[in-house]
Amino acid sequence: MNDRERIRFLRQMIGISRETIEKKYDLSSSTLFSWENGRLPLTDKGIKRCLEIFRKEGISVTEEWIRHGTGYEPIFTKESSSFLVMPTTKSLPANSKIDTLKEIEIIKTLYSDIIIYFIDTQEMSPKFNVGDYVAGKVCHNEIYELHNMNCIVHLETGEYIFRRIIVNNDNSYTLICDNPLSSPNPVIYNPPIKKIAPVMFHRISNIDKNLKY
Repeated sequence: MNDRERIRFLRQMIGISRETIEKKYDLSSSTLFSWENGRLPLTDKGIKRCLEIFRKEGISVTEEWIRHGTGYEPIFTKESSSFLVMPTTKSLPANSKIDTLKEIEIIKTLYSDIIIYFIDTQEMSPKFNVGDYVAGKVCHNEIYELHNMNCIVHLETGEYIFRRIIVNNDNSYTLICDNPLSSPNPVIYNPPIKKIAPVMFHRISNIDKNLKY
């Protein structure tokens, strides 16, 4: 992708139209269209304006990524109003399985090396509950950078777990759950890890308990 394709990608990532951006942020939809399609050059001022808009819409993205596609890839922030992290206010309809699968496919097209984890215990409640799912991009940085972050962990044993990671002073680490009374193993000390993915997406759902995935 080039810079203008990345601008379009970010807009599609949050599911917002050019017309909506014009109404909310007073950025001409025709100007944005011209930037996205290469009819006008994407200026420094234009990039900074887009950065401001995307951040307000709940996307954490850097100028470096927009310009060159390098550095940290864009992620949804906790404040994102995107449908991917929007909590439902009632039980999902009978076709929610199909909707969820479509949503997951969108996430997979946005990011490579992604891990999807369906939550089936209350170990990370009250924030993460049975019926929710989370997704994260596999992290290749040093593990100490993930201190106090909620992560999907792929253990060397082949098991996947969802825990908060605490990095200790000696650079060892501990995986803990937020609701220890619900877990037979609330604290796991320094397990061999194959892959680890900090959570980027959280789909909250009040799914009917009779609905099977």
